[in-house]
Amino acid sequence: MIHRLGGKVAVITGAAKGLGAAIARRFAAEGAIDALTRALSNELAPQDIRVNAIKPGVVDTDGVEAGFLTNRFGQAIIEETPLGRLGLPTDIAPAGVYLASDEIAWMTGEYTTLSGGQR
Repeated sequence: MIHRLGGKVAVITGAAKGLGAAIARRFAAEGAIDALTRALSNELAPQDIRVNAIKPGVVDTDGVEAGFLTNRFGQAIIEETPLGRLGLPTDIAPAGVYLASDEIAWMTGEYTTLSGGQR
């Protein structure tokens, strides 16, 4: 007998666009997170546990600002983003709350991209 535990898991990945030499490693890691999200969603669904991922674009944090925001690359990211700005942690958090809610009870194994339209 399978026990229906219930629960939600929201995995947050990182932005991988334009990270220089490290970009191959970042894309590989993101691919692994996608595969893990889908595999866990299938494995845990019988226990009523949903697993989804959030893929944010570039989010304005201390690390991002110190890393590249002040150079031409950082400005290019902003210019290429249709909404014209970097994301904020407050742009990402509501998606996690929503995925953890019962309002989206039939979603599992998926990812939500929050990027200001940046692709």
